[in-house]
Amino acid sequence: MEAFVCRSQALDGGGVVRRAAAGAVTPLVRFVEWLFGPRIPGLDFGMCLFALGWGYLMVTKPQLFDKGSWAGMQWLPDPVWIAFFTALTLMHALGWLLPRRRALRVAALLLSAWVWITIAGSFLRVDLTPGVFVYSIIGFGALCGAIYVSGLSRNGG
Repeated sequence: MEAFVCRSQALDGGGVVRRAAAGAVTPLVRFVEWLFGPRIPGLDFGMCLFALGWGYLMVTKPQLFDKGSWAGMQWLPDPVWIAFFTALTLMHALGWLLPRRRALRVAALLLSAWVWITIAGSFLRVDLTPGVFVYSIIGFGALCGAIYVSGLSRNGG
């Protein structure tokens, strides 16, 4: 056992590996603590990126939404969907940057819940696919986030 300890210490080079791992992991841990801290700004950050990605694809690759499960979304014209995703992106970005603006964050999360659950329902109109479950879960998560954020105090965490 002592030989193993001595070899591992020799290979470690006096803590180089430990320091390198700590240097890589510590910033990630701090980011995660901030992301899911008391005011959960990560929820707005994630929803913002999600809406931005969808809006970007709807503008740059509209033909993508004309086939498969995406065809179920044609009950609303593309400009309406794009307006929803633009509004969601802006509202969530503001909520992320201004986490004490509860009303804004709750409104963004409620709109997100409606949009993602509506998308799941639109997919279901065509076929039962993984997207039905994924977007239902995202919508339910946004709804739970709205309930959580609405209960936050105005001053505290």
